[in-house]
Amino acid sequence: MKKLPALILLLLIVGYAALLFTSSGVLVSSRVEVPDNAVNNLLAEIGAEQSTLTCTYFTGFELVERKHLYSENDTIGRAICPRTIQFGEKN
Repeated sequence: MKKLPALILLLLIVGYAALLFTSSGVLVSSRVEVPDNAVNNLLAEIGAEQSTLTCTYFTGFELVERKHLYSENDTIGRAICPRTIQFGEKN
């Protein structure tokens, strides 16, 4: 039982190092941002997507936000945020 805290600490250190050396991020939070009605009407006139999905990732150094088009059924935009993300790639 005394080795359990040391094992947990070791796993946290290894996970943190993996984030640093692989340019990866782990999902921390996500939210859907819906503009107010005045902005909604303007966006609807030009045919733009009305809502955005904002995903926040921890990279080992900082928190990074990525914004995606939001679509409930995952057709044009994303319905949910990916749990992990590679920051060296174009998304």
